[in-house]
Amino acid sequence: MKSLIIHCGFDKCGSTAIQSTLSRRRGYLLDRGVLYPMTGYDDRTQHQKFLTNAVLGYNPSPQPSDTPWAPFLDPPLHDFDTLAALLRKEVELTRPHTVVLSSEAISAPFYEHDEISRLVGIFDGPLLTSPETTAILVYRPAIDYVQSRWSHKIRNSPNFCLSPSEWLSALKINNQLDFSERLKALARIFDKVICIPYRASGLIEQFWAQVDLPTEALDQPLDQKANVTPSKRYHDAVFRVKKLGIKQKLVRSALLRLYMGLDWARTPFGEQLSSEAVEYMQGIDADFAMTIRELRNCENGSF
Repeated sequence: MKSLIIHCGFDKCGSTAIQSTLSRRRGYLLDRGVLYPMTGYDDRTQHQKFLTNAVLGYNPSPQPSDTPWAPFLDPPLHDFDTLAALLRKEVELTRPHTVVLSSEAISAPFYEHDEISRLVGIFDGPLLTSPETTAILVYRPAIDYVQSRWSHKIRNSPNFCLSPSEWLSALKINNQLDFSERLKALARIFDKVICIPYRASGLIEQFWAQVDLPTEALDQPLDQKANVTPSKRYHDAVFRVKKLGIKQKLVRSALLRLYMGLDWARTPFGEQLSSEAVEYMQGIDADFAMTIRELRNCENGSF
């Protein structure tokens, strides 16, 4: 084994599409010496969820209603040392030159240096040659990232009632937008960090190229759908329906349409925030771009 590649996130940056492609093409990859392991793999999420949950060792968001800013993770179901031993055995049996792991949760702040180092360290040992390690990080502008997470919450979390500005404040207070610090943390652990900008199309081909396989090998290259934010009117209608406490989905949907007046026009997310909030997120993007430039100029050539 010569290379370990870990797709670390960020969340809401095409992770599902990347993981689905890796899962669907697992046999093709293995025939060419690239292993997307079954150890710690969750069929529902199509990535090594059980492995990355186990290395964390606890549930960082036991009460999602109290910590709406935290990416939801299930409690660990398996012992990390057991999964690590099984993964080493899977590598010994398949003899790949490259192992690819994926979990967007790794980019979250509660994965600290020790946990990530422990995950990478699975492949250090007398039977496995320590591989070159690469982290792949997909990123998007901060305002798009905040928008995507808020839209997902407002649609899928029954008790979520934060406005866009309240949501941004929650993310700031709980260090969910420290993208530059997360990038620096990964650069201190991995031999190389590759940053890929999230785009509406071509993301899968870009990622595939990092695994050093021809993009024409993809059976059906995937285009990601453009993110759509509900309008302010939709947002207000959702709040009104939620406050009624109605459990039946069909009744909630009917009331939502009634409150909306069947007007599904959409308002740009930025228009629901103050100019100071938009400037703050533009500053995040500028800091992240500067961090990329700084790390590219480091002696170790992180990028």
